[in-house]
Amino acid sequence: MNALLAIIILTYRESLRKKILLVLVLFCIGLIVSSAFFPVVSPSARIKLVQTWTFQGVTFFGILVAIFLAAVSIPSDIENKRVFLILTKPVTRETIIMGRLIGFILTTALITIIMALVGLGYIRLVALFSPEAQGALEVNQRIKPDKFYFHQSSSAPSLDSLRPIGSPVGATSASLNGLYDTRPNDRPVGRAAEEGQELEVALEGEGNNFAAYEFNNLNDYTFLDDVKVEINLKTGEGLGKVSSTILVKVVNPTTKEEATQKLNITYRRTEVAQFDRRLIDKAGDVRIFFYRANPASYIKVGPASVMLLSPQSSFEWNFFKAFGIVFLQIVLVLVFCVTCSSFLSGPVNIFLNMFLYFCGSGMKFLQDSLETMKLTMLEQVKRENLAEVAGQVQRYSDGDIPLWLMQLSDSILSNVLRIIPDFSRFDVWDNLLKGYAINISEYTHLLEYVFIYLAVMLVIGIAAFRLREIK
Repeated sequence: MNALLAIIILTYRESLRKKILLVLVLFCIGLIVSSAFFPVVSPSARIKLVQTWTFQGVTFFGILVAIFLAAVSIPSDIENKRVFLILTKPVTRETIIMGRLIGFILTTALITIIMALVGLGYIRLVALFSPEAQGALEVNQRIKPDKFYFHQSSSAPSLDSLRPIGSPVGATSASLNGLYDTRPNDRPVGRAAEEGQELEVALEGEGNNFAAYEFNNLNDYTFLDDVKVEINLKTGEGLGKVSSTILVKVVNPTTKEEATQKLNITYRRTEVAQFDRRLIDKAGDVRIFFYRANPASYIKVGPASVMLLSPQSSFEWNFFKAFGIVFLQIVLVLVFCVTCSSFLSGPVNIFLNMFLYFCGSGMKFLQDSLETMKLTMLEQVKRENLAEVAGQVQRYSDGDIPLWLMQLSDSILSNVLRIIPDFSRFDVWDNLLKGYAINISEYTHLLEYVFIYLAVMLVIGIAAFRLREIK
């Protein structure tokens, strides 16, 4: 234990003396400060820009600090013969690996905290000189609806008559939270409902069509006098038009008191409506209806298209929760750097981990590319089968890729993506920028993800370092 603590302290002190550390930190702070001087359209946009540069800058330079510190640690010890001095003492190679990793984690934690505090202070300073933009720092918790209804008919049934999808005739809507349909056969709508995926329904054509969302037990949340409603409806009106007007009606289920307002919405753009807090009944229930103002338009709705916003904790607390997730990402990079340093040289290790990070950050793009390749393969198989049935030989044009080559590429890429860590799942920048509260529950899955890689990579690193012959 004493040996491990000695290695940790030694690593921590050595890291703080590195000049590259100071250079990267100063460069990050310089970029954060310069962001406030870029031209913007409004004070609110300026605050958002400073937030963006702060979050992205600390993430990027935090990763660089982790790579440049950890990737060359053990190779440098071997090259400079320092490892011989350490191994002459009662110190195992496992202790060296563990001590180096923990020491680097402490160092990057300190650096991340410093850069985050500078960024937070600067955000507050910019906001201080723009009082009218204080709303850009509001933090809200998104509340999902308990029940989702839609109606596609010329008739106008009451909401209480709607039945859950797949339920027997006569079942009440109160028995199930989820997706609801008004059709008499009570069958799921489309393949998505059968697979439990996100369901979207287009309200179009003639008739009294509407979508409705029911929220229950809202007394557990905090609201101001006006309750904010976040709306993400896909819409259109005629050919080439990407916006339309809808009617939003909020109803108190107990008193039947209601309020209606017109709202202009744009395709794939988030809109925010407001209604009086008193429309939520004593039980904490409220219903929100959406109608088309123009029969020529359509709206596409889903269970997650509408959410309520509840004011939550301070911006500072949400800010540090976000950077806690950033730090988990840095820890994951450190694990790979220390492990690979047990059998690779410093420059190769730096290049490899930069490559892994950028690939992991673009994991969604790589996965989409893989799916596109699989679809192409299916089309190619269909063409070959049709050619075989017709007694013909499948001919490839100059732009076609042979099926065997696509299958080989698919196999290689699929296996590689299983090894590369998915850094995109750590990206909470969008939630921070939009003012969404970051739930502590999000840490559970990320901690499990990091722990799995930590355990596997440490076993590999220790085994490789044991087998390595040091001359």
